[in-house]
Amino acid sequence: MNLTKIITKEEFNPLLYSAIVLFIVSILGILLTQTSSKTIFYLIFAIFFYLITPGYFILLNFKNLDSLERIVLGMVISSAIIPLILYSINIFGIKISRINVFITILLVIIIALIIKNYRCKNKC
Repeated sequence: MNLTKIITKEEFNPLLYSAIVLFIVSILGILLTQTSSKTIFYLIFAIFFYLITPGYFILLNFKNLDSLERIVLGMVISSAIIPLILYSINIFGIKISRINVFITILLVIIIALIIKNYRCKNKC
């Protein structure tokens, strides 16, 4: 699976821009608050990885959305889908931990990319 054929530069740029904006916010948080830089970078990474990326990659399958809509709706979809998946996993007896959350988010992203790749092979 060639990643450059799945995600174009135009589709990847909004993720890069949102990461840059969150990095600037983290620098401002370090300068303007008493919170440690490690804590702020953890928080910014969690916001980016948990809230933005899963929903954004899911919404890449919908061509009628522009980049800002994907970022904003991606946050909503991520905040709905990831807790639902984690709750379901917890019901099956797998405890919720940092590594399980990380793996779950990665699996959601990989599945969204596989679906996009499959749809592109059929339509492109």
